[in-house]
Amino acid sequence: MTDRPFNIYYIDDEPDIVQLAEDIFRPQKEFIFKGYTKHTELLADLSGHLLDAFCVFSDFKMPTIDGFSLAKEIRSFNLEIPIILVSGILNKELALQGVESKIDGFISKPFSSTHFMETLNK
Repeated sequence: MTDRPFNIYYIDDEPDIVQLAEDIFRPQKEFIFKGYTKHTELLADLSGHLLDAFCVFSDFKMPTIDGFSLAKEIRSFNLEIPIILVSGILNKELALQGVESKIDGFISKPFSSTHFMETLNK
């Protein structure tokens, strides 16, 4: 990594979950946490900071968009950024659909700091 911090983007429709993720990433000096509850705000911010983007963590099931649809939108302007889905329902069907949607990984809820750090180190 460089000396410059990278942006970690996290989206979930539940503000408490976004706050929990922020609490996990705040002590990590190499990252700047950016949390969202609306996908339109995430996409606007992400499109303006492509060079500093390190990873997107997205809830799978949200009221206005699902994780696969969001990944497709992100991939329309950034093919490289890793996208990790966070979900309380992980199964074989979801994993297969994730491969087709070019999802880079999954984290199951409830999550811990270890889950995030292990995923980022892959």
